[in-house]
Amino acid sequence: GDEGWKVEKWYGTVYHEKEIDASLKQDGADWFSHLTGLCRCSGHEATATMALPPPNKYASGDVRPMLPATGTEAGEAAQGGDSSDVGRSLVPEKVVSSKTVEGWHLKDPSFEAPRVSIHLQLDSPLVDADVKGAALLRLLLEYIDLCFNEVRYMAGEAGLGIEVSNNSFQSPMAGLRLMLHGWSGKVDTLLEDVLKAISAIEVDADVFAMAKERAETDYRNRKFQQPYAHAMLASNRILETPFFTHQERLEEVSGLKVEDLMAFKTAFLANLRVTGLVVGNIDAAEAVKLFTTAETLLGSPTRATGFAPQQMAKLPAGLGLHHVQLSPDPDHVDSAALLYLQVGAQSHKLDAHLSLLSQMFDKEAYSQLRTKEQLGYIVSAEVHARWGVTGLRVIVQSVRGPLDLHERVEAFLQSFETVLAEMPEDVFASHVESLINKKREPDMSLYARSSRIFYEVVSATFAWTRREEEVKHLEVVTKGDLLVLFQRFCAPDGESRRPVSVSVLGKEARAAHPVVVPSDSENFVSASWAEESDAAIIGAALGFDPASPPGSAAPQAAGDSG
Repeated sequence: GDEGWKVEKWYGTVYHEKEIDASLKQDGADWFSHLTGLCRCSGHEATATMALPPPNKYASGDVRPMLPATGTEAGEAAQGGDSSDVGRSLVPEKVVSSKTVEGWHLKDPSFEAPRVSIHLQLDSPLVDADVKGAALLRLLLEYIDLCFNEVRYMAGEAGLGIEVSNNSFQSPMAGLRLMLHGWSGKVDTLLEDVLKAISAIEVDADVFAMAKERAETDYRNRKFQQPYAHAMLASNRILETPFFTHQERLEEVSGLKVEDLMAFKTAFLANLRVTGLVVGNIDAAEAVKLFTTAETLLGSPTRATGFAPQQMAKLPAGLGLHHVQLSPDPDHVDSAALLYLQVGAQSHKLDAHLSLLSQMFDKEAYSQLRTKEQLGYIVSAEVHARWGVTGLRVIVQSVRGPLDLHERVEAFLQSFETVLAEMPEDVFASHVESLINKKREPDMSLYARSSRIFYEVVSATFAWTRREEEVKHLEVVTKGDLLVLFQRFCAPDGESRRPVSVSVLGKEARAAHPVVVPSDSENFVSASWAEESDAAIIGAALGFDPASPPGSAAPQAAGDSG
């Protein structure tokens, strides 16, 4: 019946109140006595090793007060706020510049919560010097990750997050990147504990064995990635310097010992360059204290120099590189075809135009290659921008052979020129409006905003109004502008076309076209610079030194993640 049931005032939940049974109360009191050691009953020995969780020092009732909005933020608040970040000043200030630490700060209480995001990048020339340095960095990352489990859990319970990585596709990186985010009250304590733990690491043999096993297992399992991921990895290997394959890293990790990691950790911290950004409900003085803590605990005795340049290959116009390989997973039936068309050094105008072209191209490619021709479920066309060099990348994965896939992609490129030339103005305008709206979307969180700004810091581009500048170019772009861009760099007969094509042969394609694999190069069939007419080998790529610094963010790749 309904007797004794009540309805909760705010949510309408039906509930029933009942006095707790006296025997249950006694049982609870007895167990509490066991846990706290207040009794000496027969059950005490069974609970002698049990304990209540320790106090969480990251959970504090002292909430950092909200800082007042200033400048443009105050003006927006008076007008009821602005739904877009474009046009609003979000310019950080460099507050620390020493021989080892460069620190930036942006006070941003606009999300109306006492939160903060801290980014620290620890770069060392040891990392990219050779494959051993890259392998040791991976081991150091795994070791730190294992050591941070308890701290990460306690911080998470207090609303604070910790992330540690050794790779960033979007921006230059030669070391470790620490990201701390959450409530600002105890973030300084968390940062100090994390940096102390890194600086004071004494490599334990058992933890080292677990870290090594994790790294080796990950590298071994990379062979079972999708064929399109192996195609992306192969193109990255062709284009990027420095680059170390998963197999090279695995072989190096397998031979490493405890003393190797300890020596690397010492040398890594002695040759360090720290770049940091603090964003959120925190003032400049507090940010300086955080960077001072970082310099005290991690500061190198001398300024780190001798970093290996991170470069993209400059592809010669009118020539193409053709790379063919077997899928590392012999049981995967699918093959993959990748076509990369390099355009050149990034700029706001080029980034805006290429993004618009990619948006149109991707929609048409999906419609034609996936839906109509049914080549496969994975069909994509996207901007590929890395280390200041941009281009267009097309990927198709299918049970069909890669030669057939490349032929279909080239045929589609030929037809797309007509589609673009005959596109109605209202359809073109809708594409432009759609992309402008995307560029004007506000940052959805403090973490997203700080990550976007940190990209500009570590890339040394400092283009704080990047999205606004790109919107300006989109507002005046014409269909003719995109047609010229496509005809020059993307069309099959383009005068400045710089293609790299990659074919990954799956089980089905290998059965239809048996290939003899050279014994000295696992899974490798052929790779050569070739003129499309006679396939004459002309040599390797030249280093790319763009006139402008690295530019806009790039899509994530399934490349070598360290």
